[in-house]
Amino acid sequence: MLCSEAARMSISSGAGTSLNGHIHQTAAASSDQYSSDDSSTEDSPYIDVLQREDVYPDKAKFDHLSREEANSKLMEEKYDGMYLIRGSSNVESEKVLSVWTNGKSRHYKVFCDPGSQHYSLTHGDSFATIPTLLTHYRSNNLPKSEFSLTVPYGYTQS
Repeated sequence: MLCSEAARMSISSGAGTSLNGHIHQTAAASSDQYSSDDSSTEDSPYIDVLQREDVYPDKAKFDHLSREEANSKLMEEKYDGMYLIRGSSNVESEKVLSVWTNGKSRHYKVFCDPGSQHYSLTHGDSFATIPTLLTHYRSNNLPKSEFSLTVPYGYTQS
C-alpha cells in the first residue's frame, strides 16, 4: 500500500508506535486529547474546535494547492498555528504541512517511509497516520521552531 493510500484509510481506535519506540495516540481516540490547557486561547473564536472536530478535517486537505495558494488561504485567517495539508510538487514528499505563524506561512515536507508507512516531518519521531502527526505537533513545537499547531484551516469565527 502506498503512503497516500494509508493516509486515506480511517483508523478506528488505539495507538500508533513511532519507529523510535514512542507511542502516539490515533486521531480517532478520545476527543479529550484535543483539548488545550493553554489559557491564552480562551478568548479565541477557535476555542475547543478540536474537541468537536478531527485534527485533519476535509476543510484542511488540499490535493492540488500551490505554495502561493496555501499562503493566501492562511493569510486570510492570520491565526497563529493554523494549518492545512496540501499535495506536494516535490518528489521527496507527497504532502506538505503549511502553517501560519508570526505573520507568515511556513511549509514542512511530510515524509512517508514506504516500508513502515509512517509519516514524519524530520528523521526523528514518526507516526502511523497524518492525524497522529498533527496531534503530536499540537502539544509539541514543530521542528526547528518555537511554535505548535493550533487549529486546522477552515475554522472561522461564527
